Amino acid sequence: MFVPSRSDSWEDTALLTGSIARLVDEVHERAGLFAWKETVKTFHAWAEIRLAVLVQEAWAQAPVMEVDDAAPDFDQFALFDPEFRQWHFVPALELMDDALAW
Repeated sequence: MFVPSRSDSWEDTALLTGSIARLVDEVHERAGLFAWKETVKTFHAWAEIRLAVLVQEAWAQAPVMEVDDAAPDFDQFALFDPEFRQWHFVPALELMDDALAW
């Protein structure tokens, strides 16, 4: 019977996945979206047209700022709340600094 060997890369992948999951949860919490997981669980029950309209609304409301000679860096995470149909912003650098302490 073939049994694949388990390398350190599996453990690294598990650590990375856990870190990403913590970061995603923290971004949502700092945006004030504490029940975001419950909202995501309801998406499968939404009609396809409802999701399409929601995506169109989100893109239409997305704030855009153009700056000449701007660096391609970012300084905020943007999350769209599908229930209240509004954008939330979280300072990225502050969050990333805090994440290093995890």
